[in-house]
Amino acid sequence: MNAKVRVVSNLWLGSNGIQAAVPVEGELTEDALSRRAKVLALPEPRRLLGCVFLLDDGEEVVVNAPMLPALLPDRSGVLGVFPPGWYVSNTGEDVFKRPNNAAVFNSDGTLRFQIKVGSESIHHIALVYGMLDGKFSGRLGLHAASAEHRPPEQIYALNPEDPQLISTLRTVRF
Repeated sequence: MNAKVRVVSNLWLGSNGIQAAVPVEGELTEDALSRRAKVLALPEPRRLLGCVFLLDDGEEVVVNAPMLPALLPDRSGVLGVFPPGWYVSNTGEDVFKRPNNAAVFNSDGTLRFQIKVGSESIHHIALVYGMLDGKFSGRLGLHAASAEHRPPEQIYALNPEDPQLISTLRTVRF
């Protein structure tokens, strides 16, 4: 499959069984408040089911993995960050355990790879920092924390073709 991801939506489920796909990345046509209103309109309790990738050819691909998604710069797939308890196996364990709690999915929804922290002193990947510049121009940055109760400070670059994080030696303090 060579189609690129145009829009990434979070797929929500309301207590009445109604689902809502709420765009969060890519070509967004609604403002943030309008998108949030779709989620709030679902009756509680609400549950995040996963993501829907809308491809350039109009195909929709459902990934049944609740995540914090970020569209890759080349739109060939999506990075997902998995907070504890969001995506668990039948035994109740996290599928993508800390510190390797992020993964890259291809546009067809298949797993490209799980992020590998390696020898870095990372406790967990907290969130997507955004696009990087300079030496790491065109790559996504990931914000990582060094301990359970410390805010994320270190920025690592993601090569969308390699699971090993790249140290940028950048620090951002909250």
